[in-house]
Amino acid sequence: MTIIKHCCWQEQQYYSWFYFASVIFLINQVGIGQQAKPAVGLKVTKIKVESGQKYRMGGTPLQKQARIYTDRDHLKFTNVPKSVTGLSYLMTANADHKGKGKTFLTFAVSQSVRLWVGRDSRGDPAKKGVAPKWLSSNFQRTNIMIETNEPGMGFFVLYQGKADLAKGKHSLGGNADPPAAGQMNNYVLLFSAGAEAIATQELSVTVWHKLSLWWGKIKLELTQ
Repeated sequence: MTIIKHCCWQEQQYYSWFYFASVIFLINQVGIGQQAKPAVGLKVTKIKVESGQKYRMGGTPLQKQARIYTDRDHLKFTNVPKSVTGLSYLMTANADHKGKGKTFLTFAVSQSVRLWVGRDSRGDPAKKGVAPKWLSSNFQRTNIMIETNEPGMGFFVLYQGKADLAKGKHSLGGNADPPAAGQMNNYVLLFSAGAEAIATQELSVTVWHKLSLWWGKIKLELTQ
């Protein structure tokens, strides 16, 4: 009887180890090749700008023909890549394109988010421009571009935050903060779901479904 109990305990431990390893593997797979996901229920409040200009969240999610700035009604996004379509975005004021200061813009987010900065293509290294230090230090340049109807700029080059922003208050530097060069239009901000929110969504919808199928196969193989 003791031997049987010992064997059963070992088998249970074996199953538990496979179950744990399976969960970790699938969670890791979820994060591979993800597109930016909207931050559902996000509220961006306490928006304060040193210039006194009015900034506000876009009236619609990011999409074609959405307005870019609060002070330039005619400037719009004309082609938005699928990878960032539908994200919440902050409409800045183009009058602040020469703004400087490490805490030029402050705001608070109601949940963990990944922040994106759309920068005037004329300030991009590809056009011999230079990014502000706060941008190059905390964000990573991507190959994602959002086209606009502003002929001089052409498009925004997107920079993605290197880490999620936690719930609470945050600040960003000005568009022309040193050693910035080349840019003529102000930046815009996009907000996507943070890694924690994405993991929660995927686990509840996809991961557990895949896990149940995989776990069934594992048990079948172990009992044969």
